[in-house]
Amino acid sequence: MADSKHKVQGEGERTYHINCSRVVSDNFAKLRHDCGSSDIILQVGSKRSSKRYYTHKLILSNASAVFRQMFNGKWKESEEKRATLDETEKCQEVFPIFLDFIYGGKKGAILINADNVVSLLTLADKYEVNALKDLCCRFVETLIDGNVRRALSWLNIAEGLQLASFQCQIDVMMSSAGI
Repeated sequence: MADSKHKVQGEGERTYHINCSRVVSDNFAKLRHDCGSSDIILQVGSKRSSKRYYTHKLILSNASAVFRQMFNGKWKESEEKRATLDETEKCQEVFPIFLDFIYGGKKGAILINADNVVSLLTLADKYEVNALKDLCCRFVETLIDGNVRRALSWLNIAEGLQLASFQCQIDVMMSSAGI
């Protein structure tokens, strides 16, 4: 149910201020598994080990500049009902979580942990889902927690993935922690 505040304005006049974000999030989450209203199938992975996700161009485009360009630009996917996304095995494993984030999460939340943060960050960077990228970076900051060895390890990961903005964020974390 939406959060609401009841306020009496005058004699016989009432207004309700309703926080609709939870309701909207729940509705988007329902769409995430609604094949009937899907207008684009994402085929994720290699041909031998791919998985199909029935999705919505509008929702993907709203969350991602890359999807927006893919579906509204001159890419072939703008005219087709299927888009093939070549992802590593690790990214394929977390792709459902990535989509859950785009669709508002399950009950408004997703799980980011040490096992999936690199793959989620890779997808967020690749598809320019900046809100997820920021959340992953904040989570990594909690993992580093002023530890030089951990900071250097994450810096190596960022360099290996060619995530320049993440490298900069780690540098800032290290500087602010006096590392």
